[in-house]
Amino acid sequence: MKFVSTFSDGKVGVAQELAVYLREKGEDLFYLEHPLVPGPGRRSKLETFRRGTLASALGLGYPCRSQAGLYVRSFFVTLWTVFRRRGEVDLFVGHSNLDCVAARLATAGRGARVVYVSIDYNPARFSNPLLNRAYWLVDRLAYRWSTAIWHSYPDALRLKPYAAPEKCFETLHGNNCRRIRRVPWEERKRRGLVYLGGIVRPARLDLALDAVAGLASRFDDVSLDVIGEGPDPAVGEALRGRAGALGIAERVKWHGLITDAARFEEIMTRMGAALCLYEMNPNMASWYQLPGKVFAYGACGLPTIVSDRSGPVCVREIEKNGIGLVTVPEKLAECLTRLFEDETMHRRLADNAARWAAPFDWHAKFEKYLGMVEKMMGARGEGNPPRPR
Repeated sequence: MKFVSTFSDGKVGVAQELAVYLREKGEDLFYLEHPLVPGPGRRSKLETFRRGTLASALGLGYPCRSQAGLYVRSFFVTLWTVFRRRGEVDLFVGHSNLDCVAARLATAGRGARVVYVSIDYNPARFSNPLLNRAYWLVDRLAYRWSTAIWHSYPDALRLKPYAAPEKCFETLHGNNCRRIRRVPWEERKRRGLVYLGGIVRPARLDLALDAVAGLASRFDDVSLDVIGEGPDPAVGEALRGRAGALGIAERVKWHGLITDAARFEEIMTRMGAALCLYEMNPNMASWYQLPGKVFAYGACGLPTIVSDRSGPVCVREIEKNGIGLVTVPEKLAECLTRLFEDETMHRRLADNAARWAAPFDWHAKFEKYLGMVEKMMGARGEGNPPRPR
């Protein structure tokens, strides 16, 4: 098969890992990346792989100043890119409903399959009611026109009543468990904390900094590594200032955005625990799912510390599987103290996390779900994918 896979440059997950998987299998691939946020110099790019080897790389489109303009531009870049290659494309995989609608329009009548990777659910994605209404109209079209939908969140059929059950597969998120070489427990920085993700206010990294400052006098090796960036640079600058004011600047390392999973996995496997302190509400995506970072944390052998305000799915899965601890945000330092002082519990949670993560390996998931698509490709025009069990 020949594929097109699209993603945004700030979204580390299924699209990037799918591209790695396809390259390793020697498949032909058009790999289209859109900027996540607008700004000078931020253009889409297209990489072409022939038999798994990079053949060309092109910059596409012009930088945009607004988020709405970026969405519109990305739509037309996808439409034109796929349309020009419509005779070569067998399968399009995209995580944006706009991308999937564009791909279906571009390949109309050509028999190409479209897979919509629905990575999150947010009932109020835009504060502007007109934009929100337009988003859900596009989402309905993407569900109607796509061959299959891979959901990274549970209960999707209830949340989206327009979803056709025979098209929908609960794939959840994944990790690189097979590939990761976990560092032995004795060689880890066991009081090293790590956060992977966007530097945004709901992540409550301010609480993490306060906890590190509170624990510094008790544990001389406590530290925090932050891997990611945010759409608002002022949030990151404020946090750096807070770390300096607390006197812990040397204990906090800011890595910035790392889109190469192997690089941030290497950092995380040397740590002792991971943070997911989101304060969520029903109008936010992670209220409805276990954040993707928890799958990566588990694969690296890290127990996850979550806030009791991180949403019902997140809290339930952490407690049910014994892969971390749930804490009241104001008592984060106490929670970490208990973890660091009880090495038996700490190691048990770490081992549980690694075992829990193993079935979510990306390679195994793609073998399963792309295998379904391959069967569909062998029976063009014979209907939808098999009903999920």
